Amino acid sequence: ALFTCMFFERINKLQVVIMLSDAVGLGVFTAIGANAAMSHHVDASFLVVSMGVITGIGGGILRDICAQDIPYVFRKEIYAIASILGAISFLITHAMGAHVLAFYVCLLVTFIIRVVTVIYNVHFPVFFKTHAKINKGH
Repeated sequence: ALFTCMFFERINKLQVVIMLSDAVGLGVFTAIGANAAMSHHVDASFLVVSMGVITGIGGGILRDICAQDIPYVFRKEIYAIASILGAISFLITHAMGAHVLAFYVCLLVTFIIRVVTVIYNVHFPVFFKTHAKINKGH
């Protein structure tokens, strides 16, 4: 407790740095995946978005598994949705002819969604499984 009180501010700042770094990584790797799919002339929008999302969330999953933690994507965090929306923004921008700009738009959309949802504590609802006994007419 004493350690926490003494170093709370530093630990709190470190959490912010980690969250921002994670959001940047999510945005960058989502953009890289979507761009890689486009550069291989993948015509199906679903595949471009899927490549972006798999590449984007894959690094975070590996990081959390190595840290023996539950990956963000399997929690109530808005993580994969940020990546999906970023990849969709890549598709839209790319379709408008702004091929280089599409990478940066994807990165920014993903980053902003992730940061805003963390700052404002926006999460998916969590539903708990109940183990209620079912009365079978006895």
